[in-house]
Amino acid sequence: MSTASEPVDATSLLLPERARLLHVGPPKTATTALQNAAAARRPDLLEHGVRYPGTGRSHRSAVAAFLGRPIAWVAASAQDAAPPARRYWDDLMAEVDADSSRRVLLGHEFAAGAHDEAARRLVAAVGPRTHVVVTLRSYGAMLPSVWQEHNKAGNVEPFDDWLRRVLARPRPPKVVERFHVRHDQGALVNRWAAAAGAGNVTVVVLDPDRPGFVFEVFEAMLGLPDGLLRTATQPVANRSLSVPEIEVLRRLNGVVRTHGVPWPEYARLVVEGAAARLLATRRPAVGEARLGLPDWAAERADEESRRHVAEIAASGVRVVGDLARLASPAPRRGAPAENHSEVGAVPLDVAVVALEGVVSAALGRGADFTPNGASRPLAERRVCDVTTADLLGVVRDRARSALRRRLRA
Repeated sequence: MSTASEPVDATSLLLPERARLLHVGPPKTATTALQNAAAARRPDLLEHGVRYPGTGRSHRSAVAAFLGRPIAWVAASAQDAAPPARRYWDDLMAEVDADSSRRVLLGHEFAAGAHDEAARRLVAAVGPRTHVVVTLRSYGAMLPSVWQEHNKAGNVEPFDDWLRRVLARPRPPKVVERFHVRHDQGALVNRWAAAAGAGNVTVVVLDPDRPGFVFEVFEAMLGLPDGLLRTATQPVANRSLSVPEIEVLRRLNGVVRTHGVPWPEYARLVVEGAAARLLATRRPAVGEARLGLPDWAAERADEESRRHVAEIAASGVRVVGDLARLASPAPRRGAPAENHSEVGAVPLDVAVVALEGVVSAALGRGADFTPNGASRPLAERRVCDVTTADLLGVVRDRARSALRRRLRA
């Protein structure tokens, strides 16, 4: 086992020629950053003997199609509630199978939700040269990140209520299906070790002090030049949201879901509009509250972390990085301001940037909505605070007007 403080040993990590590296996630473990880098460097990867199949940023639709998993959460029709067409997976594998000389990088964090039998089927479908990689980070630090990600998928449930469900003992069956299959780290690693063989599984432990570490490991496994992935342009920021940003999105979700907005419109206006604009162009002020766990939840998360470390250590898989980092103490809530449910006012620039994103997405102008594609200095926006009620009142009025226009049409 190597530690993250040591240089990555590229020779020992290099996979055999024509290996197929299946990255199964789970979510919030640098998956987006790796997908962005691989997509941005796709032609360069080919030149260096690695295929990142497809033409999009990720293989989400292909993996969802294989697993029979729908993507939408609010269906405008029965078709929207169905998994993507099987052709997404078939087309992906046709490209992979046609390449008889290169290593292949593929996968998506949806695969972390595969049960035992589905994991075995996925490994068999990818082929006999499959090597599975699982990227992991501190369980306690991951909990706020996972809940925040739900806020970009329509969540309206408060953080503390969600924690009570996911940390409940015994575990409710629905929570096992929706959360623990993906995020019980010990069980996740052992599931893929059983599916692919422990010798064909690598666990990469993320190092928060060395963001480039995960890229170095993937470069070493794939035989890529040092820095090829690490220096790729990252088109999508994936930082953590601050507490005011979280609460604006959560309450906005309540508005749009009350009006039955279907997933495609929600994804365009809120996910690709408000949330993406906040993440890409806003930088939270120094001291702006961050999400932390109440003491009871932090203590329980720390207990789970220690169990995960013991189970992974006993699994027989290869571990790259410092396994002890997975048991780092969970971030604790240190002030009332860190409880999003108590937010009554948000900085004006949070509201302005979120609304900019919605309007930009509605106009189909993306990141170029602001003059010359540049965002105005945040200092020009931080004039006063706007209450969440004020902001939601504006959004609610716009939603009602839009619905009336649709009904008249």
